[in-house]
Amino acid sequence: MSIATYEAEEWAQSRYVGSSHIERHDGHAESVPDYPQEISLRAEGYVAGRTAGISTLEVEEAAYALWKTEVNAVGLPPTEAEYTDAWEKLSIQTRDMYRSKTRTVLEAARKVVME
Repeated sequence: MSIATYEAEEWAQSRYVGSSHIERHDGHAESVPDYPQEISLRAEGYVAGRTAGISTLEVEEAAYALWKTEVNAVGLPPTEAEYTDAWEKLSIQTRDMYRSKTRTVLEAARKVVME
């Protein structure tokens, strides 16, 4: 059983116990009946999302977060706007290096999830 399949089963069991579950719409809670097929489809959807390919946006955000962590270790710059400006001023080669590192890490994490 893959990690994603295990997580999907745990998620479905914790959220959908019995014959109904609670959904919130416009601030109101409503009890909605569950059907075995719907629970199965939700679990399949979870697995599909958890094992989906890595998006460009994920890589970009992870690269930015890694760079911020390294910059923050020396204490500069202090505000989010300054981080964003500094990131944009980095050379393309430097940003690509961070993207490459984060893509490698994200791919390794996805492979483990699919085992």
